[in-house]
Amino acid sequence: MTVVSGSTESTGDMSGNTVLATAASPSSGRLDLRTGAASAGSSGDAVVSTGAATGGQAGDLSLSVGSTSVGSGGDILVSAGSAPSTGGSLVLETGNSQ
Repeated sequence: MTVVSGSTESTGDMSGNTVLATAASPSSGRLDLRTGAASAGSSGDAVVSTGAATGGQAGDLSLSVGSTSVGSGGDILVSAGSAPSTGGSLVLETGNSQ
């Protein structure tokens, strides 16, 4: 399934915004973004990225958890896959200045 919001070919126009969210309520729901398990072969990749910008600043990617006035704040967990031979890698790179 592909979900695309807006499309533009002309310079200076902005393509549409897409919001995928659970509704606000006394207790909000959970949002999962993942690929399915594969019973034979490789499972699919999950990619979250912003597009490149040729005439302006590239978009940011923000990962955050909500705050609370009671209890403990949420966690951010980043993990690479495990495997019998070699587990997955975690690579964190900064951008290049040119």
